[in-house]
Amino acid sequence: MAARAVRDGDEWILNGQKVWTTLAHTARYGMVLARTDPEAEKHRGLTYFVVDMHAPGVEVRPLRQMTGEAEFNEVYFTDVRIPDSERLGDAGEGWRGAIVTLMNERVSIGGAVAPRGQRTDRGGSQHLAKPVGSPA
Repeated sequence: MAARAVRDGDEWILNGQKVWTTLAHTARYGMVLARTDPEAEKHRGLTYFVVDMHAPGVEVRPLRQMTGEAEFNEVYFTDVRIPDSERLGDAGEGWRGAIVTLMNERVSIGGAVAPRGQRTDRGGSQHLAKPVGSPA
């Protein structure tokens, strides 16, 4: 885990980094999973936060691809203050929220969504079949 957060009253102080963050350079808010209990087991002691990408201490550096584009970024957090109200779920239970987010990302990337009234073939390809209700 490359990010750590320490509780300070009604806030958390975040330090660390995230790599391969898609579109961080255009995002207003981001999600970060940080180690908040260094004594806990591997997937425990992690807390999930919403982070203001314009907050003091947030630095976004593009990762240039061979195409010259930079869709992915490294994000560095240096003493970033996150209000406790921006914590998602209970402290130390962030792995649950992270798994839900990852599953939703996988579905949105891998799933074919057809326009209303149409469907994709059963193989999940991007090619549209006949509109729903049409004879086969």
